[in-house]
This record gives sequence, structure tokens and C-alpha cells, in this order.
Amino acid sequence: MITQIASPNSPAVGEIAQALGEVIGKDSSIILKEIAANPTHDLAIPSPQAMAVLGKLTARHGFKITRQDIFKTKRGGSCSVGLLAELVERKMKQ
Repeated sequence: MITQIASPNSPAVGEIAQALGEVIGKDSSIILKEIAANPTHDLAIPSPQAMAVLGKLTARHGFKITRQDIFKTKRGGSCSVGLLAELVERKMKQ
């Protein structure tokens, strides 16, 4: 089930925040604070940055991502942190 709301306490969200921080040069704790500041609003990551985050996570954990997986995380020109977290959690369990 896709919840679309990212919990800052989720290990996958922590991994995404860390990778996003590396991509954009921002401390991951600041990113996590942005997520925690409004828990009912999902943080959107611009698609190019989200693809870089997924690239880092696939290299780090060795899972495969398909175009269909990526399509399911998109919301317009950005990707949902909640949906990215669910994708990462699902791929890490496989």
C-alpha cells in the first residue's frame, strides 16, 4: 500500500535524506527536519535530484530499479519522498 507520507523516523527516509544531502550539498538533518516539520505534507524532490539519489542508493545496496518503479514515484516534475521511501524499503527486502 502506498501511503505517500514519509516518516522522518523511517530508515529508508534517513537513507534518502543522506543521499539527497550528498547530491545537493545540504546536511541530511536539515532535510529530515523539513520532513518532520509538516508530517502530513510529502516533500517533493526534483526528478534529476531524485534519480541521483536512487543511483546512490542502488550503488550502495545493489538493488535494481526499473523505469516502472521510477514512474510510480513521480508527481509531476518531481518525486515523492514517501513513494521513494516505499520503493527503497521494498527493494531492500527483495
